[in-house]
Amino acid sequence: MQTLPLLEMVAQYEALKKSDREIVDLLAVSFTALNEARIKAALSRPVATPLNLKSMVAQGLLLKRRQAQGGDGFACNPRLVDIIARRLVAEGLYEKLVDRARATWPLPKTSGKSGPRTAPFWFEHPDQLIREIRIALYLNDPDQMNALFEAFYLESGRYWGSVWNEVRHPFLIVAEAALNPFDAVWLAGVTPEIRRDIVSQILTISMEQGTLDAPLFEALERHCLELKRYPMELVLGTLIFGRREKALEYLPLFQGLDHERMALEGLLAYLNQEDDTAIKRFDEALRWMRKNLGERRLVLPGLLGVFHISFLLLRNEGKDFGRAAALLSDADLWYSEMGPVLKPLHWSLLLEENPATHLPGYLKMVLAGALQPEPAFWPVFLGLLFLYRYQGDPETFRPFAEAIGLLEARLEASGMRWPHAEIALLRARFELHSKEAQKKAETLQEGLGYALLTQRVRYEEPWELKLNAIVNRFGAKSPKGGKGSAS
Repeated sequence: MQTLPLLEMVAQYEALKKSDREIVDLLAVSFTALNEARIKAALSRPVATPLNLKSMVAQGLLLKRRQAQGGDGFACNPRLVDIIARRLVAEGLYEKLVDRARATWPLPKTSGKSGPRTAPFWFEHPDQLIREIRIALYLNDPDQMNALFEAFYLESGRYWGSVWNEVRHPFLIVAEAALNPFDAVWLAGVTPEIRRDIVSQILTISMEQGTLDAPLFEALERHCLELKRYPMELVLGTLIFGRREKALEYLPLFQGLDHERMALEGLLAYLNQEDDTAIKRFDEALRWMRKNLGERRLVLPGLLGVFHISFLLLRNEGKDFGRAAALLSDADLWYSEMGPVLKPLHWSLLLEENPATHLPGYLKMVLAGALQPEPAFWPVFLGLLFLYRYQGDPETFRPFAEAIGLLEARLEASGMRWPHAEIALLRARFELHSKEAQKKAETLQEGLGYALLTQRVRYEEPWELKLNAIVNRFGAKSPKGGKGSAS
C-alpha cells in the first residue's frame, strides 16, 4: 500500500468510478471493517459480482483490517473517513448510507430488566460507539448525541477489557472527527449545542499533543466568542500562545467549575514566579474538586493535573515528592490517556531514589519519544527537563540534538510562544558553548515575560540527591535557596 499526501488521496477517491466510490463511502460511514459479503449485502450487489477491493487497497483508499466480529475485512483509510462523510452530507447522500451501515451491524437492545435507568441499547464493540457518535455528529443531532453518551455511561459495566482500553470520554471521538482534518467552514454549520463542546475538546487534544497552531487557535477562539462561551481550554490556550493579558481578560468571563478557575489562577501565579502561592492555589482547587464531585482520588484534569504534579516535583520541599507520587497514582486511575505525559513524572520518582540504576531505562524511554516522526511536545519536554536534573553531562543530550531542533522549529512555526521558550532555554542548557542558542533563549524568555519551568531545574549532585531522599522521607523543608527558586 502506498502512502500518499492527503490531497492526492482525495483526488484518487474522486477519480473512482461510481460503483467503487460507493464502497468507499459505505466503509467511511460504517467506520468498522466489513468483509466482501457484507459489503455486497449492504449495497445490494449480486453475490457473483466482483468488487475492486484489492485495487483500492493498493491505492491506499482502503485498508485490510480485522473485523470486530472476527475474520478479515476492509476499512476506509482513516484519513479519508471524515472528508467523505462531510461530502456525503453536502450531497444529500449521507442518511441513505447510514441506514445501510447500521444494517450491517445493528446495535443490540438491552433487556430493560435491570432498572428504570437501563439504556435501550448497548455497544458490542468500540467501533459501534464510534460509528454512532459520528453519525449523530454529521446528522447534526444533539439529542441523539446525548442519548448515545447516556447509553454509554448507563451500560458502562459492559465496557471493559483490552478492546475498550483506548476508548476515552466519548466526546473526544467527536473532537477527533472534527480534526480529521479541521474545516472551519464545516464547523460553523454544526449546531451550537454540539459545537461548543467540540471546540473545548479540540483545544484539549491539540494542547496536550502540542499540535495546536495559531490559525487553528484563532478559529476556535472566534467560535468561543461567537458562542459567548469562555471555557478553561480557551484561557489555557491564550497562555500557551504567550497572551497573558488576554488570559486575564477572559478569566472573569470564565464559564466552568470553580476548581478549574482556581487552577488557572495558580498557573498564572506560577508563570509570575510565585511558586508557593501557585501550588497552594492548585491544592485548593484539588480539595474543592474532591469535595464537590464526591471522589477523594480525583486529580485535576488534563494539563492542569500535569502542571500540579510537575510543580510539586520541581519545588521538592517537605513532602512534595510523596504528594506527587500519590497524585500520579490517582492520575493513572482516572486519566489513562495522559500516560505518555505522565510517564516522565513517574520516572522522576525513581531517579530521585537511585539515578544510577534508573538513568539507562529513562534515557531509552525519552529518546524513543523524541525520535517519533512528530513527537508530542509535553512528554518530550518533561522527559528532557527531569533528565537535566539527574544528568549534568552535555554529551548525554547529543542524541537528542536533531529531535530538539525539529521540535523547536515546529513550535516556532506554530506560534506557541510558551512551549517554544521552554524548549529553547532547555536547548541552551545543553549547548553551553553556543552563544546563538543562549541569545535566542534569552530573547524568547524576555519577550514572553513568563517564569519558565526550565528556569526552576538544575543538575543535582549525588550528595544532594541523598540529602533530598532524607528530606522527602521525613518531610522537612529543603534548605533556603534550594529547589523551587527561579534563576
